[in-house]
Amino acid sequence: MVKDIATGLHYVHHEYEPTVLHRDIKANNIMIDSTFQGRLGDFGLACVVPHGKNSYTDTGAPGTIGFRAPEYIQSGKATTKSDIFAFVVLILEIVTGKAAVDAQFRHLTDWVWHHHKEGRLLNAVDSQLTMDHDQPNPSDRPNMVDAVKIITKLAPPPDVPLEKPRFVWPPNEGYSLNSDYNHRAE
Repeated sequence: MVKDIATGLHYVHHEYEPTVLHRDIKANNIMIDSTFQGRLGDFGLACVVPHGKNSYTDTGAPGTIGFRAPEYIQSGKATTKSDIFAFVVLILEIVTGKAAVDAQFRHLTDWVWHHHKEGRLLNAVDSQLTMDHDQPNPSDRPNMVDAVKIITKLAPPPDVPLEKPRFVWPPNEGYSLNSDYNHRAE
């Protein structure tokens, strides 16, 4: 399902003309069709990026708390990168079984970064997804064939620093919200 949503986002970001920014990617906006494929829905906050531009500026930063990227909240400029941030939060919700923001308004991303910094990232994974890897009896643990079937065709994870990088605003020199990182496949 994650692959289906990623494919849909790729389409509206890179294949459809003009580029569409969803601006409200979250579990409530994912639908499942009759073949159990995930479909991105509710384009009520979506916006079209004018040709030659790579961002859309709005008053405020519409979207759902916990899914809005820090730079989007600060600048009001939605980009493909702000959609990607929300997509990653959606994945974290799936993997951890937790909401994007808890009752005390703590963000899931901060909680995951904390676990990563402490070297306990696997502790953040929902126990229903761990496939009983910690069973004392080896015959009760899955083999890698089963694990690969669950996590199919994913690239190796990137190297990630132990500490969550600090959010810097305004961005460092050399980075611009107006820079063209919205490349299209040719």
